[in-house]
Amino acid sequence: MSDNPVVATIDKEPGNYILVLYNDEEQEVEVGKLATLDLQPGYYLYVGSALGPGGVQARVNRHSQKNKKNHWHIDYLRAVTNLVSIWYLYSEERYEHHFAELLKTDDNMSVPLLGFGASDCNCQAHLFYSRQKPNFSYYQQQLENISLLQLSDN
Repeated sequence: MSDNPVVATIDKEPGNYILVLYNDEEQEVEVGKLATLDLQPGYYLYVGSALGPGGVQARVNRHSQKNKKNHWHIDYLRAVTNLVSIWYLYSEERYEHHFAELLKTDDNMSVPLLGFGASDCNCQAHLFYSRQKPNFSYYQQQLENISLLQLSDN
């Protein structure tokens, strides 16, 4: 069970998620062997999947913690940002690439670092940046054929 009450409400089902992170200052973050990421104030959205044991709850619980051993690209970013929202979809299918494609087509989003979170696929990245807070309802509407996308605010 999670120490984070929001994460505790998420089931241990397999699925996909988007972490909505907030950064309040300009800073640089070394992302393992990938590169240095120049962070700007604003929102960062990270898409991922959790199809293994513990499902979305276990993966999001790990990502909600700031002090941990860095394993994935997102771990480096989590150490310096605040988790403000979690969007998730229970499914045994991998939808993270659909999420990434949707975010990539949004004029309010940009890719801050090519390859971030996407070392095992052909996506440009699984990390996106916006100066303004992303609108959950807009994305939920865009994904109406994936009608189970849910919101969990921190």
